[in-house]
Amino acid sequence: MKTQILMPKLQVSGVDKSQIIVLEFKGKQAISELYHFNIEFVSKTSISASQVINQKAQLIFAKKGGGTTPLNGEVVSFAQLDDFDDYHRYKILLMPKVHRLQHIRKTEVFLDKSVPQVIKKKLNDNGITQVELDLITEHKPKEFIFQYNEIDWNFITRWMEFEGLFYYFSQDENGEKLVITDNNSTLKNNQDINEIYYQSYKMGSESSSTANLVYNFELTTETLPKQVIVKSYYYEQSSKPYTSKMKIDETGHGDVMFWAENIKSSKENQQLAKYISESYKCKKEILSGISSGSLIIPGTIINHKNFKISSLNTSMLIIESTYSGSQKNSYASLHSGEEHSPADHFKCEYRAINKSTAYRRPIQNNIPRIPGMLPGFIDHEGDDNQVQINKKGLYKFRIAISEDKPGKGSGWVRKMESYLGDRYSFALPLRKGDEVLIGFQFGNPDLPIIVGSVNNSTHRSVLTSQNQNYMGLYTKEHNMFFMNEQEGETQGIQCSTPNKNTMLTLGTDDIFKSQLDAGYFLTTDGNVYERIGKSRITNISDNRVLSIDGNETKEVWGISDFACKQAAYYSYLGAHSVSVSGLDFMSRMGASITATSGFQVNLTSGWRYDEDKSTSLKTAPVILQEAETSISLKVGTSAIIITEAGITIDAPTLEITSPSITMSTMSMNVAPGNVNIAGVVAAGNLVELGPGVADEAIAAAEIANVIGEAELVAASGSMAIVKAAANAAWVSVSDATSEVLSNANKILFEPVMTKAGSLIIKADEYHILHPGLELPLHFNNEEGGSELQSTLAEARKEAEEGI
Repeated sequence: MKTQILMPKLQVSGVDKSQIIVLEFKGKQAISELYHFNIEFVSKTSISASQVINQKAQLIFAKKGGGTTPLNGEVVSFAQLDDFDDYHRYKILLMPKVHRLQHIRKTEVFLDKSVPQVIKKKLNDNGITQVELDLITEHKPKEFIFQYNEIDWNFITRWMEFEGLFYYFSQDENGEKLVITDNNSTLKNNQDINEIYYQSYKMGSESSSTANLVYNFELTTETLPKQVIVKSYYYEQSSKPYTSKMKIDETGHGDVMFWAENIKSSKENQQLAKYISESYKCKKEILSGISSGSLIIPGTIINHKNFKISSLNTSMLIIESTYSGSQKNSYASLHSGEEHSPADHFKCEYRAINKSTAYRRPIQNNIPRIPGMLPGFIDHEGDDNQVQINKKGLYKFRIAISEDKPGKGSGWVRKMESYLGDRYSFALPLRKGDEVLIGFQFGNPDLPIIVGSVNNSTHRSVLTSQNQNYMGLYTKEHNMFFMNEQEGETQGIQCSTPNKNTMLTLGTDDIFKSQLDAGYFLTTDGNVYERIGKSRITNISDNRVLSIDGNETKEVWGISDFACKQAAYYSYLGAHSVSVSGLDFMSRMGASITATSGFQVNLTSGWRYDEDKSTSLKTAPVILQEAETSISLKVGTSAIIITEAGITIDAPTLEITSPSITMSTMSMNVAPGNVNIAGVVAAGNLVELGPGVADEAIAAAEIANVIGEAELVAASGSMAIVKAAANAAWVSVSDATSEVLSNANKILFEPVMTKAGSLIIKADEYHILHPGLELPLHFNNEEGGSELQSTLAEARKEAEEGI
């Protein structure tokens, strides 16, 4: 059979190409669209669907200048039609291999990948390796991209639109190649048609069999909006939403307002405004033409010539082409077939824009919306049951049905809080594995937010019908804050932690099981520290009981004031020590009783003053009082004056009472006066009576025994008279033992000093000796010595008679 029209040829893998005749075809190609060709053909051999479906096929077009150009693809559908006589008739749909992604629906998460990287991965996962990414603009990684229940191809193309990407296909004998770009500068000239002429060309082009002609054309100009305004909001720049404006047409009218949903910076917002503006501009003027050219492939540049409109005589970017051809009418006339077949024809209709006009695919805004919330789980790369949030307080999650690795189910997302402001909030961190509900702003899968946590079979609620009167917080580590709303003894608020078994309860002692009549209860196994910046005032209407098993220490830097309106009792089982650095003052309105079962020691580093009906000055065992010049003690006319030269005692009388007085001195002067001594007086080696001769001295001494009363011994005149009288002068003077003799000095001397008063025995060269001693030699030889001896003997005799 001979055909009248030069039709393309069809080759299908696994089918004898010589048996195939194309009757009719129709197809379309466009930038950022999958091309598709419906082809009707006949074959002398029978073909089954299993032979051709999903098989590689080529529709081969003849070029005017010779040679062929293939259009590659896969058979995506197969239909069997009525036969033409002995020929079997079929129809197939041819599409590029990448059409496979239209049949794949997935839910998948991409983290920290750019859109070109995501596209490349998607294509590779589906066996699409003939891909070229011819990009000019830098496309930064996205923290989180969520493909939710979306067809792969739809997912890829919507992100292309958002990122300003577009694609086309190049063809060769090895198959089709998907080319993705973002700028017209990467586009190439059409490999088959470099130039195309309008049909009015008069220079022989019509007679040339190789000329590609445009038979008719249509230049369409549309009115456009004046500008596009893109607004967006990003929570990390919450103080001021982004606003970007971009001119579309100076002569246009109106604004196009676009609310972008997933913008992270002002630069992204401005870039999106640019893409939207360019998608309008490329619709401003469009050339439509019908040509005899075989394949005018979209995404390629063809130089147009011989147009009467001068602006069309330039390089044009082909954005769309539609092909149709048929020889069905001729074939049917030769065979029994359809009576009303269209006339035989072959044509290509195309649309083009000026090469200088940036092509941009319009944003269809076909984002799949998630109308509700999705179940998910808090997730991260750490250990189970741990809290992990980033420095901004964000979480990671995974969708319940996903198979993502730990920490790879999402980027960092926000969690809805019931109360939150600038560094203040009511925040309850969630742990890995907690089930949550995931909501989405605008329903956009790429804008998730954790709405809240929910219970499930493994994460049961703390509050049930058994404790429905309670409300509060109970953490995994058993920290608790609960309120009991039921009226009664257990109504209250309770806060507890297992650390040191600490619990604080208000209103009762235990909101679950009260055992005490308490309105405030604190218990802990650890220490309790309080810091109060100002005053602490405690008012107790009833009793206060304080029990301390260990020590109690109080430190008051100010004044400590204690007032007890009734009795106060203190019981110390151990020692009781009070240290007062300053004045210790105690005022009693009643009696004071001190009962000491053991010893009592009062230690005073300074002086102590006690005042009752009398005044007493009691000192410590050792007191040191130093003065530069003198120390004086005066009461009335009596005085004691201590100076560096000596000690002066000036008093009407001086009374010294002691069992014994020892005075050690080289000499002692007693001024004239009376000396009363009670007891035994024993003199030492020498007592001087008066300064000078005996006629200038008057002495009186009281010599007393330990048994009898003392009598006055007086001495006066010039060493002539010494009178002594005593009821009991000596104890067994005649039988005095050596012990009495050895102690006589002390026994005689100390009472004399005690009772001397203002009568001081003055002596210069005369001595009073006890009976057992001999006078010194020089004393016996002195004038008046024998008279003194006799006087002493007489006194001794009177003492013995008195005993």
